[in-house]
Amino acid sequence: MRVLRALPTLLVATALSCSQRTREPRAASATPESCEAGQAELVALLEQLPERAVAGAVHVELPKAALGGNVGTGPVLEVAADAAWLDGEPIAGESSGARAGRFAELLPAVLAKHAATRASKTAASHPTLYVAGAQDLDVRTLRLFLRVVPDTTPLRLLFDAPSIPVDGDAEREGHDLAARLLAERDPVKRRALAQEGYEAFAECGAIHEAVASVATLADEARWPALRTRLLEATRTCSCESMDSGSLKHLVAAEQRAGAMAFGSLTLSFLKDERCGASMPLRSLQKLLAQVEAFDAEFAGDWQHDALAFERVITDERLLNYFCDALPGETLAALQRARAKVYWRVAAGMPCEAWQFEPLAPGTPMGTWKRRAPISAPPLALHYWQGSEEIRVYGPQTASSKPTDTATWECNQNLKMTGVDARGISLEAGRWYFNEQACNAGDATEALIPGCVGRLVAGTPAAPEAPSSDAKAP
Repeated sequence: MRVLRALPTLLVATALSCSQRTREPRAASATPESCEAGQAELVALLEQLPERAVAGAVHVELPKAALGGNVGTGPVLEVAADAAWLDGEPIAGESSGARAGRFAELLPAVLAKHAATRASKTAASHPTLYVAGAQDLDVRTLRLFLRVVPDTTPLRLLFDAPSIPVDGDAEREGHDLAARLLAERDPVKRRALAQEGYEAFAECGAIHEAVASVATLADEARWPALRTRLLEATRTCSCESMDSGSLKHLVAAEQRAGAMAFGSLTLSFLKDERCGASMPLRSLQKLLAQVEAFDAEFAGDWQHDALAFERVITDERLLNYFCDALPGETLAALQRARAKVYWRVAAGMPCEAWQFEPLAPGTPMGTWKRRAPISAPPLALHYWQGSEEIRVYGPQTASSKPTDTATWECNQNLKMTGVDARGISLEAGRWYFNEQACNAGDATEALIPGCVGRLVAGTPAAPEAPSSDAKAP
């Protein structure tokens, strides 16, 4: 049986009641064997569907893609250009950056809450964070939020996916009613559609009683109770008393009520700094379209092999395919974002954070300033970047600018040789993207030789004139 996608929305309360059946629920062409097989598939689907819907991803218009990928349980981050929500609650902030900062404060408690819920049911202690980004949201804005998510938290991007495939004409009626229920946003009309479905597709009184027993429950409590009671009922009812194929579509739609069917794909790769450099302004809709093309090339038709999707669409493959920025491109993106890189000033010493301050937006020159540790004396160096090398000179004085022509105490060209998930490699030395990676790295790997290293370590070199290899790139 194909793996079906669960929707990240809360179910609305549905008032259902018993009524007399007017026709035989089992398809006329069904054999006793196929009848029992259909019942087994319905039970298996109920066992497989999550105990709760993923909460609240209804504020944004999601990108669309004909891809596989399942949705389970976990918190949901929703991001639009001018707003954001975490598990349905708005995140305060006047700008995307401010909202991302507030999100970083709220996330630990939300993850802990979901982890506690999972602890009794699964060995996995890290809940998945589902990301519902608006289809026109650009990668650069989304990365403001993703970069504060712990590396131990799996990320998955939600998208509108095609409806559940129909296995045959016998399921057509149930499929069509489920599609209407999925698309219906009016709770009263959804209630009527669901009631119509259970009356049409089940003759067994135990199923009617199961549905009626949850009619007055609150949204967050209704689906877990309905799933449990339907499991009991469908195991005890005879297969002849239910249209199992149609009920499969109906219960899946009940779990997803009020929105289009969702799918998801891994998103952790997008945290890599190379992705920020290679496609900062790409919209999520365009990214999903390109992932579709990638999947079509490497996996074929996902509907015929749902597991192939998860084997092909991996973080490593997406990173290599979409985020192939060179070291210089990655460093330039960090500069534009006024981001930090981390250096090690001496073996045995903790790493320091240095922040970019471009001279003007988009320019390849500016100033690097020491930001940590606080106990270290203030220090700033100017920079001027070329394609795969960068001139570092200084130190900055109260009146100096990156455009000045002067004899600097230090004037050194550093050549970049590579980039990976941890940072940018130089001919000698390395800049790391985060403090944790820097402190965990080889104690000598981050050391920068020459006058730059001596200045940062607090042992200034003698004044020197610009050398032939220390020109503006």
